[in-house]
Amino acid sequence: VYVVLTLAGVALVMATGLGFFASLVHVLASVSTGGFGMRADSLATIGAWPTQLAILLVCCFGAVPLVAYHRGWRRGLRSFAADVQVRALAFAIVALGATMVAVLVLVDGFAPAAALRHGAFQILSAQSTTGFSTLDLAALSDAAKLVLVAAMFVGGGAGSTAGGIKLLRAVGAVRILRGIVSSAGLPPHAVESDVEVGGQRLGGDEATQLLLVVLLFVAVVVASTAAFMVAGFAPVDALFEVVSATATVGLSTGITSATLSGGLKAVLCADMLFGRVEIMAALVVLYPRTWIGLRREG
Repeated sequence: VYVVLTLAGVALVMATGLGFFASLVHVLASVSTGGFGMRADSLATIGAWPTQLAILLVCCFGAVPLVAYHRGWRRGLRSFAADVQVRALAFAIVALGATMVAVLVLVDGFAPAAALRHGAFQILSAQSTTGFSTLDLAALSDAAKLVLVAAMFVGGGAGSTAGGIKLLRAVGAVRILRGIVSSAGLPPHAVESDVEVGGQRLGGDEATQLLLVVLLFVAVVVASTAAFMVAGFAPVDALFEVVSATATVGLSTGITSATLSGGLKAVLCADMLFGRVEIMAALVVLYPRTWIGLRREG
């Protein structure tokens, strides 16, 4: 699946007029949601807008769970479109994209055409956690930055190359919280059904673990943002930088640079590690009792 996405992506980008090598470099960075480009201004001057759009569409291909492509190949396009994470990704892109465009017009003063282009492009990049950009993010309003923070926080699908808390957890958390609220109005003798996400039912323990992972993600973001605020950075810029690192996106308002203090660089390094290997897995490795003093049985 990964190879097919890469080859299809190169063909798509080349069809917009970009050369083979540049197409290959950007597609490799897109499918892997790495975000590395060939120029210092990322995608701002790479071809015309069709080329930029093609590259960002490939980013979204990487944010879809790879198993969904295999399932769609075997069972048809309807099965692919019915996947809960594919639908959640489409909904998030449309909803946050529309919000971003509105903010760019009403708050940042963009012309409608420019707002539509840059707003859509930045949301595609942030939601897929790829990290490409088409404009100077430091110049955006706090409202626009917060929309991008929301997209980066959720991220792409579980089983994709994207970061964030993952769409499956976001959908599960919403349904769990909705069930908790609705159960408050049920009579004492009512029997509550398990939450279902993606065709699988979540028992009590599984639901608790899902919410715990989301809570740990939030805790890491809050603690890291506080460290940047203590150092004197603006709250929204600090939050943006930390979420970008923890969700393994790479977008920046300019805080992350060679001149950043060593302590704050260490904070971002820890955030990136937690975000990529998953916080629970990292905590298990770091917890001394999981690797000190254990005896082999037998």
